[in-house]
Amino acid sequence: ASPGRRMRPAGPFLALALVPLIADAAHALAATAPRASLAASLRVRDDLRTASSPAGVGACLRRHGQAANRVNQCDAMVRLGRMADLPGARDQATTVMDAIAAGGHAALTPRQAANVIWAQSRLGLRRDVDALLDAALSPAAPVGISPPELCMTLYALSCLSHLPPPRAAAALDAAVVELSPRLRNRNVALSLYALAVAPAPPEGSPSAADSRLAAALALAAEASARTRAMRVTDLSMAAWGLATFATTHDWRAEEAGVALLRAAEGALAGRHGHMAGRDAAQLLVACARLRHDEGRLVDLLAAKLLQLLPRGELGDA
Repeated sequence: ASPGRRMRPAGPFLALALVPLIADAAHALAATAPRASLAASLRVRDDLRTASSPAGVGACLRRHGQAANRVNQCDAMVRLGRMADLPGARDQATTVMDAIAAGGHAALTPRQAANVIWAQSRLGLRRDVDALLDAALSPAAPVGISPPELCMTLYALSCLSHLPPPRAAAALDAAVVELSPRLRNRNVALSLYALAVAPAPPEGSPSAADSRLAAALALAAEASARTRAMRVTDLSMAAWGLATFATTHDWRAEEAGVALLRAAEGALAGRHGHMAGRDAAQLLVACARLRHDEGRLVDLLAAKLLQLLPRGELGDA
């Protein structure tokens, strides 16, 4: 336009021309927001990893403020769980649990919920355990609980002496039955131990007892099938756990316990020379609780304990 010539207003045409540009900018901002949030979360995660004390964990979360999302809060609980013996760990964990509760337990993934339950068992806390267990076992989760996380949850609940409500207990037992073939040998043994020391289902609840028995028998079948592949330590823990479960929870597991001890006798042939005193003691206790004295297993275990006794290698066995 020449100087002095008045320009006509663009009117609606310029506005129409800007519409795709505005839409593109909005789309770019929407795409950038998750990336920015992820970057902020990763910074919080890295900061948490360098925290060397419970106070440091709390200071990290306060420093990052709203950038610390539920992923970071669950990571903080795991970090505090590993610091359970340090002063202030429980107090800091209580604050973190407040933040997790404010965000809603249903928003947690099964892994996050399982990790928080584990951390609380280390810290001796019992905050919202049933709500966390519901999240850990949620059938609506895109990715369900994994076999190691299931074992960790079982063990944590036993450490807390926590008996879930009937619906959650049934879901937990069903998960054990479903995932037991995918558990590692160590996790099979730990799961049997956890069932043995956990509170028994209430009397007068036959469905709860049947559900728990099904879980124990599924684990027992895995242990019996893997005796030759299991380490002696894991085998002794599995036998002790199953025998204890049979005597304190449900005698219907007795036959499975005896079957495991029979399989153990063959699996221990040639390996008992390296057996620790605690392992021999656990297996001997399992034999006593199940009144199992057939074969050579009891004699082998007794001879091993007598061999270790003069050496002072029995420890607390």
